Amino acid sequence: MPSYANNHGTVAANMYNAGIQSLVDLGNRYSDNESIGGLVAGSLADSFRTQAATGQALAYNDAFLGSMANYQGGMENLRTGNTMTLMAAEGEIATNLMDTQGGWQIRGIQTTGDQQRQGIQTTGAQSRQGMQTQGRQDRLGIETTGVESRRGMQTQGRQDRLGIGTTGAQNRLGIQETGAQQRLGIQETGAQQRLGIQETGAQSRLGMQTQGQQNRLGIKETGAQQRLGIQETGAQQRLGIQATGTQQRLGIQATGAQQRLGLQTAGSEERKNISSRMTQELRARADARGAVTRAGSRFYG
Repeated sequence: MPSYANNHGTVAANMYNAGIQSLVDLGNRYSDNESIGGLVAGSLADSFRTQAATGQALAYNDAFLGSMANYQGGMENLRTGNTMTLMAAEGEIATNLMDTQGGWQIRGIQTTGDQQRQGIQTTGAQSRQGMQTQGRQDRLGIETTGVESRRGMQTQGRQDRLGIGTTGAQNRLGIQETGAQQRLGIQETGAQQRLGIQETGAQSRLGMQTQGQQNRLGIKETGAQQRLGIQETGAQQRLGIQATGTQQRLGIQATGAQQRLGLQTAGSEERKNISSRMTQELRARADARGAVTRAGSRFYG
């Protein structure tokens, strides 16, 4: 009978061994007593039957729980696979949407920059053409005004000279007619008067010619200074328009580059976040399956 004892070192096994040993010792002590022998044999038989029933129940539970574990493991694997497929599809869709949106934004920025550059070039060309046309008109007006002024001064000088000549001739005729009666007393006076009139006329003509030349020189100098001022102003305006166009093009290029970098950075961070979330979820599922496996091991061990 000592072979029936359980050799495991747990508290339950020790108590079971002590009980069986006590029954065996009781049967051995009263081996001649049939009642005690029957009690010991019945108790041992009941214990053996209980062990057999417990082993059968454990085998049933092992088979049932193993089947359930396989079923749940297959379901978890299927759900994990479906989740991974869905997350991969969502990540691909998000990546395609971000790539498409970034491409459209880049095209819009490029189109806007091209239109702005074309508008700036057209405006600059029109401004330069307008300035050139205005400068031509101003120069033509100054030249026309100078020509007309010179013609007017020349005509006025001719008329003045003709008037002086006519007046002198009339005076001479009048003096000669009057002096015909008084030639003896008036010849010397008339000669002096004619000489004085001639000298005065010559001085007047010289003064008018000098004044006309000075006026013509002043008009030429004024026209040259105005043309130089108009040319210098047009050159400065063209330089300002070119500098403004260059700065605007540089600003548009810098803005487009910054926007493209921002879109690329946002897309990269979004993909990193999706990958991190997927990794964390896979680790959580692996930890859950590990916990279920450890719990089953403790239950069956």
